[in-house]
Amino acid sequence: MKYRARNNLLLVLVMVVLAIFPPLKGMAATYAIKGIKVDVTAETAVEAREQALKKAQISAVDKLLKSIVLKQDQDKIPTIDEDQIESFIKTYSVEDEKLTGTRYLATYQFSVLKDQVNAFLNQQNIQPLAYEQKKILIIPAYTNKDETLTGSGLWHENWKTVLSEYKDTYIVPLFDIEDQFKIKSFIDENSGEGLKEFLHKYGADSLVIMWLKNAPENDHLFAVESYTLDDQHSKPSMQKTDPFWMPEDNDQIQEKINQLIEEFQEKEKHKTIDNKSLERRVLIQVVCNNIECVNAAKNDLYSIKNIKTLSITEADSKKITYSLVYEGKFKILQKQLERKMYKVSFTDTGILIEKMMQNDYDNS
Repeated sequence: MKYRARNNLLLVLVMVVLAIFPPLKGMAATYAIKGIKVDVTAETAVEAREQALKKAQISAVDKLLKSIVLKQDQDKIPTIDEDQIESFIKTYSVEDEKLTGTRYLATYQFSVLKDQVNAFLNQQNIQPLAYEQKKILIIPAYTNKDETLTGSGLWHENWKTVLSEYKDTYIVPLFDIEDQFKIKSFIDENSGEGLKEFLHKYGADSLVIMWLKNAPENDHLFAVESYTLDDQHSKPSMQKTDPFWMPEDNDQIQEKINQLIEEFQEKEKHKTIDNKSLERRVLIQVVCNNIECVNAAKNDLYSIKNIKTLSITEADSKKITYSLVYEGKFKILQKQLERKMYKVSFTDTGILIEKMMQNDYDNS
């Protein structure tokens, strides 16, 4: 009996310790990836379900990587094998499961291990961005000869079709006639507070109006004006697509919608870079007219705060390329370089800086 009592005491102590200090994997930070839909047919329903899970895991990791990696860096991501993808997954759950003789349909939610994914990206010299899954209200508006047709027509229906797979992120509402006139008047008045009424009504974090408009002299040509707004801003920002285009069928409309969504997502990623303090590996190419300038540039870079590591990848008498890790906002880095008399431009591969000659400096 004493032996059993001692064992029971040890068991209680172990349970207390586990309650206070749960296993490390349980404490691990994760990314939440929702709404991964699969539809798989195989020889049996059991095989279809097994294939569906693998397919859903791949889709979830792909969705995550596209969310936290800039488009210009996505080509650097190598093919990931199934075992490694599986190692990224902490837990998953299944909703809307449907099973027939040979077919399996379901919607998966995944918790993806943050440290494992970030370590994988760092091995490729890719700095992951902050991941935030937001609710975005998309309003597809259409104006033809001053008549607002928001909530009806092919433009709206195709937005619903494209975004039906992303209901966890995008909301495409239906509007009554009163709402249609409100939206048009708020846009005409540039009223951010008025538009926020819809933001709050649908519980969204940000609002995007995709306004399809005719060309002035051709009813068959269209351009899209996009208006974005969130609770942090008092006025909507507007951008117009260029040039005009002629949608001939639903496929072309959906292709344009996918392009607009991709552009919006990239802008959101760049906002993260501009507005948040990040640690990011970048290439800086210094172009000078002599070796003394190259050496001076090296000293200038070493003097900048928040550069954590700095190494040379290429060099000659007039050009030198550094690989560095910068911790901070890129806009601040740009200002620091400009104060040291460098012209700064951003490229697909990094940052290009050129030493300004005195006459350039005087004219800038």
